[in-house]
Amino acid sequence: MSALEGVLHAHKPALVKSVLTGYGAASKEQMARMLALQVGGAGKVDDHAVDAIAIAVCHARSRRMRLAAGDAGGWAGGRALPGPPKGGVPPN
Repeated sequence: MSALEGVLHAHKPALVKSVLTGYGAASKEQMARMLALQVGGAGKVDDHAVDAIAIAVCHARSRRMRLAAGDAGGWAGGRALPGPPKGGVPPN
């Protein structure tokens, strides 16, 4: 876990939608339907859960593509952002 500490990745909404549906301006309903088809679904899922699962699937697919291509730097469509300091996020 320490090797990943302090690394965040950002994926643009249009990229996430494109990876999952093939259309970068897909609606929430289209996203939920494609996720249910691709990863299975257990009924109605909260919109925030759909977003989180979609981002995770996009990230995993982007990483897999990057590794298959032998790319040593960057993420396909996403970008690494600096994470919180090693001691964690300071309190407000």
